[in-house]
Amino acid sequence: RPARVPPDLGDEPTRRLYEALADWRRAQARAAQVPAYVVFDNRTLEALARARPADRMALAAVPGIGPVKLARYGDALLEIVTRSPA
Repeated sequence: RPARVPPDLGDEPTRRLYEALADWRRAQARAAQVPAYVVFDNRTLEALARARPADRMALAAVPGIGPVKLARYGDALLEIVTRSPA
């Protein structure tokens, strides 16, 4: 099922980043056999898309990303954000 992008998310690059993050989350959840919100909830994806963190310190400042999720998913998230056009 395609990601439902929040209507007030902003410009097209931010919306595309949200979609890329949601697609990644879906794949992670499927691999772990858990609901997608267990990986990250929609608010965390929205905060990631808006903030576009460039390093682990900025990533750790995003609400919903604690030490465990930073260690588990940090590199993948930074790669997605870096690949996404601004």
